[in-house]
Amino acid sequence: MQELLNYNKITLVGYYGKSNLGDDMMLESILKALPNHEVKILAFGNLDSVISNYKNVREVFVWPNSKVKKVQAFLAAIKGSEAIVWGGGTCFTDEDGDGFFKYMPLGKLLGKKIIYSGIGVGNLSKRNRKAKANYLIKISDFLSLRDENSYAYVRSIRKSDKNILLVEDLSMKYLESKYSKKEKVEKKESVLLIGWRNLDKYKNTTIGNNLRPLLKLIDIVVLEKRISQIILIDVDSSFDREINIKLSEMLNEKYRDIEINHFKEESLQDKLNYVEFSSVVITSRLHLAVICDYLDIECYMYNYSPKMKSLFDGSSSHNLKLIDKKFDLNNDIKVNLSEA
Repeated sequence: MQELLNYNKITLVGYYGKSNLGDDMMLESILKALPNHEVKILAFGNLDSVISNYKNVREVFVWPNSKVKKVQAFLAAIKGSEAIVWGGGTCFTDEDGDGFFKYMPLGKLLGKKIIYSGIGVGNLSKRNRKAKANYLIKISDFLSLRDENSYAYVRSIRKSDKNILLVEDLSMKYLESKYSKKEKVEKKESVLLIGWRNLDKYKNTTIGNNLRPLLKLIDIVVLEKRISQIILIDVDSSFDREINIKLSEMLNEKYRDIEINHFKEESLQDKLNYVEFSSVVITSRLHLAVICDYLDIECYMYNYSPKMKSLFDGSSSHNLKLIDKKFDLNNDIKVNLSEA
């Protein structure tokens, strides 16, 4: 996060305040790295549980619903700041974020530095989304990218530019701080944790919210690992809850002799506790897979987005198992095996 050290007053924007496991970790990583800065945050919801221990946070603004009030909130949030920083996450995609296209150029016009820190580039096949991403990449003062593919994409727009860096995922700083010296957590036997994503926005390129392929994978894991307990968590408490309620109902009907619990706790620590408790994980959420990679927990990860394969390709862990978009369990589970 060296790109942030030159500015004492920043406004931090991102997908904060929605109790998303990855974004909460990344936010804490940034705040810990900038103890002497004056930070204002523009979030999508309440952040009290995350920022209560950080004295460097001066004010939190929450996005309102009205278009006019959104502009007012943005202007208030960036007032007095030297830089506007998008902190972590996949911010250029067809399906989700567009990097705050409506607001970052306004900040630029008002003399603010525009920084994208530790971000990723997702699917970009739609012409308008690609045009927006390319424009924001061109006007940015600094970009740091969390994976090789995202870095290559940005480099294709700005070829020889010292203000573009390849960095590790921002969540790693949080994990290194929490689990010092990569200590092993005490994992339980025969506990399957599922952190599934609402894939409705990705239904044209993936299995979407069709849970039948996932149930087949769960069947395989339950038999092979002799699972006695299944835990479901909402990795994104705002976006994933409904799909996990549906999955929980299906699992309760299918497995009468297995304890099944859908835990709806929203805090970062509660979610991490459940991950630590597990012996194997199935997920379509990047940062749940990142945690498993770091803590050496076996993890089946669904390749719904380029970021999943980027994590898999960049890891030497034998614990990550990549399931391709088609969800063909006979052919498409890939494992990093150096001896293979």
